Amino acid sequence: MSCTPGTAYQITLDAGQNAGAGGITERNMSNGTDLVPYQLYRDPGRTLVWGLTLDTDTVVGTGTGGPQTIPVYGRVPSANFPTGSYFDVVTATVVY
Repeated sequence: MSCTPGTAYQITLDAGQNAGAGGITERNMSNGTDLVPYQLYRDPGRTLVWGLTLDTDTVVGTGTGGPQTIPVYGRVPSANFPTGSYFDVVTATVVY
């Protein structure tokens, strides 16, 4: 993404299209009716869940005027699911 130099921003990620009632704590990828739980994180150690609550579980930064790469880290807790192609759509929102 690119932001005006010196402009503070926050990036949120929603729970995705296949989330359960728990929102970001119940993200799922789907293949028909089969679901695979997963989680998205803000850090490479995969300890900081990425969510929607400003100033709490978002990524913050300051614009440089040029392209900035914002990594997203993921984890699937188990590989014990039926084989197939699973997907989800997660929406990122930049607040500045």
